[in-house]
Amino acid sequence: MKLKKVVDGYLEKLFYKYQNHQLIYSNNTDKFYEDTKQYLETIGVNDRLPYIFFTISDYRPVKKMQYLYKVFQKTFLLKDSSRYNESTHVLNDKFYQELLYLMGLKEKSGKSNKTIEIDHTISNSLANQVYSILKNDKEYDEISCIEKTFELVIIWMNRLLFIKLFEGQLITFNGDEKSISYFG
Repeated sequence: MKLKKVVDGYLEKLFYKYQNHQLIYSNNTDKFYEDTKQYLETIGVNDRLPYIFFTISDYRPVKKMQYLYKVFQKTFLLKDSSRYNESTHVLNDKFYQELLYLMGLKEKSGKSNKTIEIDHTISNSLANQVYSILKNDKEYDEISCIEKTFELVIIWMNRLLFIKLFEGQLITFNGDEKSISYFG
């Protein structure tokens, strides 16, 4: 439920009057807060709005304070997760190129699209090793060898990408602390 639907403009009017010295207690912040609290209790805001309650003294060790920082960030308070989606679900180009190289693949640009192929110049790569074993087995034809090779490579790439995305989430959750990074 939105706050505007709960308070119906009363707080805005009260604050306007307070700021423009139209109230008897225009210099008394404590009285303004007390009136605001009384109004919110009268309309039952605690029952109508979700909230988080915590005691700051429970988070005294500095290491625990990082969790409080998450609560007070704009993205959490406004329920705006676009920052997290940007930073954790975007693959670094350098990492992407390294991953292709490790798997023994290469990206080939066509007229309107990009394709990924097995790079036969890298002799000890996963893709090349799997392809060679399947081809020497003579049980599969050329197309089946390539398909089976890509099936296995995709499984391993998915595993590595999961680890990379998990790493990104850990870094974001721990306040962009790079010391927990797996892939540097």
